Amino acid sequence: VSLTANAAYLRFTKTDGSNYAKIPVMVGVRYPINETFYFGASAGPSFYNKKENGETEFGYSPYIGFQVKKLSADFRYLNFTRKDYVQKTLGIVFSYTL
Repeated sequence: VSLTANAAYLRFTKTDGSNYAKIPVMVGVRYPINETFYFGASAGPSFYNKKENGETEFGYSPYIGFQVKKLSADFRYLNFTRKDYVQKTLGIVFSYTL
């Protein structure tokens, strides 16, 4: 089992043409299935790039991925929530392990 920390910049476009972005900062755990495949989960706050877009949200993300040497790719389900608002999305994350 390994501990993880990550931050991202996610850009969204609304149907009315306005854009906004979120910056999730998450910590989590990753468990290897074998030398190549793993699964994990991360959670933490997500901040908007502009104050008028909203408040800080809580985000969590279960994922599965594969790693070859120090390069990896994850398939993630991202869920952001605050009060009566929920946003769900799927993503592919490419990363390099230090």
